[in-house]
Amino acid sequence: MKQEDIRRLIGEIAERHGVLLEASDPIFIAVTINELVLERFVRQVETALEVAQDQMTAQALQQRETAKVLAEQAIVGGAGYVANTARAAIDELRAAAADERAALRQVADASRRESQGVLWSVALLLAVAAGLGGFWLGAFELR
Repeated sequence: MKQEDIRRLIGEIAERHGVLLEASDPIFIAVTINELVLERFVRQVETALEVAQDQMTAQALQQRETAKVLAEQAIVGGAGYVANTARAAIDELRAAAADERAALRQVADASRRESQGVLWSVALLLAVAAGLGGFWLGAFELR
């Protein structure tokens, strides 16, 4: 303990309690012992606080890394879900388009067959008309 601290304590004790101590009084040995014990205790508490602070910092960093990994997994998983959903929708559209093309081909084939049937009917009627016309003209020539 510093001499000026001892003088201050002597003055304070004299003022409060009316007792005059000397710097060599044994009570100051107890004060010095308390001071040394407290200094050691304070160092231990400071060390424990530093260790606790380091541990909390390490835990915070670990939690941050864990959160980062989880966020990345969520983003990748979400992107995969969106991609799979988009692929499924595209596949459905392709299937619907293929079905529509097949239906249009059937309609076109039916129309083509019907048109061919009409053409054959017209050709047959023209042939019959030509044949009848030939008979009719032939009948006029014979007269």
